[in-house]
Amino acid sequence: LRENLGFFGYASYLSELIDILFDLNDPYPNVFGLLCDSFELLPRYSPSLILRAFEAKLFETVGLLPIFDHCVLCRKEYIDQCFFSSRQGGIICPSCDQHEPGTIKISRGAIQSVLYFLKTDIRQAVRLSLSQQTEKELELIHFRFLQYRLEYPLRTTKFLAEIKPLVYKL
Repeated sequence: LRENLGFFGYASYLSELIDILFDLNDPYPNVFGLLCDSFELLPRYSPSLILRAFEAKLFETVGLLPIFDHCVLCRKEYIDQCFFSSRQGGIICPSCDQHEPGTIKISRGAIQSVLYFLKTDIRQAVRLSLSQQTEKELELIHFRFLQYRLEYPLRTTKFLAEIKPLVYKL
């Protein structure tokens, strides 16, 4: 991790999430294990996929996981076309979206990916093959959700954005 600027940035992001979401003395040994597994996986698998799986598992642990299995407003299940609302904390069906500002259209594939991350060990979850579109959706949803839920922006997201052109040039 020390020898690659990109991996260092991703590892810093994961560490900052834990720093913000947990107190120093919080006894969550599974979170430490998840972090160690993620560090180990970074050089071998898609960092984007590792970050999304890590975020989903972390949000679930701290009770911040958005609802992805039904509309948070009307409770309608299995929605073909839906939207994500950070404010409401989950997906919204097209009928309810008409009254909700600031939603993001989300594909069924993105929803299924998050649900898969939650039920699968991270070592297996990172082997999932996602389209670039689904990866971008998940990144945007998690970024907006964190932006809405946290008191201040993460420092590492700015750092990752700044090094992204450098990392992909190499």
